[in-house]
Amino acid sequence: MTSRQVSIWVDEQEVDMAEGEIITFAVIFQGAVVVSGPGATVYKNGEDVTSSVMPSGSHLVSGNVVTLKPINAIAGDGGQKYVVAIAATVDGNSEIRKVQVNIHDVSSEL
Repeated sequence: MTSRQVSIWVDEQEVDMAEGEIITFAVIFQGAVVVSGPGATVYKNGEDVTSSVMPSGSHLVSGNVVTLKPINAIAGDGGQKYVVAIAATVDGNSEIRKVQVNIHDVSSEL
């Protein structure tokens, strides 16, 4: 049996965004040959907020790269953290990778 040694967290375990930013992220499934069926769920404080922070577009896959729908750092969410769970079928296995997004208040010095 062979196995790919992977972490549940993507390489960039934490990403910073300012309130009001809208960013499209791409995730590489290292060592994968076939990736299909991408999806993502965004959590804030353990609650699914996908419909409000990732409202439009579709997830795309090309080779071993999944490009997510844009993530909108909602105004008023400064100081909050989003956890994005990216799911896909990778070489026949159902896999999930996670990334933490730190939302910063635009008026904060930090």
